Amino acid sequence: MSALEALLPRLERVKQTGKNKWMACCPAHEDSTPSLSIRSTDDGRVLIHDFGGCSTESVLDALNLTMSDLFEGPLGHHFAPIYGGRFTANELLASIAHETFVARLILEDAKDSVLSTEAMARLDRALVLIGKAESLVNAR
Repeated sequence: MSALEALLPRLERVKQTGKNKWMACCPAHEDSTPSLSIRSTDDGRVLIHDFGGCSTESVLDALNLTMSDLFEGPLGHHFAPIYGGRFTANELLASIAHETFVARLILEDAKDSVLSTEAMARLDRALVLIGKAESLVNAR
């Protein structure tokens, strides 16, 4: 079962809003209007963001899922710059691509609203990780 197939049936009022994009009610708070954005990537990752302000961890807890349930394979190569050490060019590029995608999603979703504190913190983290990954690429 894919990460997306494990997630979507657990949510209420799921509506596809585009290619690989859905909106649903957030299970972590009273949600009368769907506020949970769900996106799937070509490599099997599922990205979620609640515009109601709930953290990813809160949403996953409410669904009895863990962060690893949002990924098809091992998480290691997506977060390589966090831990330091030696990484292949592909691992660094995958990390930069992931964090750039997260930043783009947050900014795309924010164009018509104000970002929550959690969204700003995640955007800041994405920018830091992109910078670290770029430093590692440039150091090679």
